[in-house]
Amino acid sequence: MTEQDSRVERREIARALVTALERRHELLDVVVDSEDYDAAIESIAAALGTSLVAAEAVLGLSFDRLTKVSRKRIAAELEDLNSQLSFMAEQPANSGQNLTLR
Repeated sequence: MTEQDSRVERREIARALVTALERRHELLDVVVDSEDYDAAIESIAAALGTSLVAAEAVLGLSFDRLTKVSRKRIAAELEDLNSQLSFMAEQPANSGQNLTLR
């Protein structure tokens, strides 16, 4: 997995966490109504429209992550990842096509 792939996955997880914290009451009902751990992950993924990896991260949230400070930190991480990935996407590929040898 490349560094960019890792950032993309982490951004998806951060986005899911931010959304989950905004919709925490709804997601708590989803979890409580789930038969088991795997069903809860699938239900969270469906409710948030995200991957199973991100849904598992949401299910693993602890209550201390519900504080205002913690929610702001997660949102800031998402913003930072979005900025990093936007910057990386704007950079030209280092394929050597524009390389001129003397």
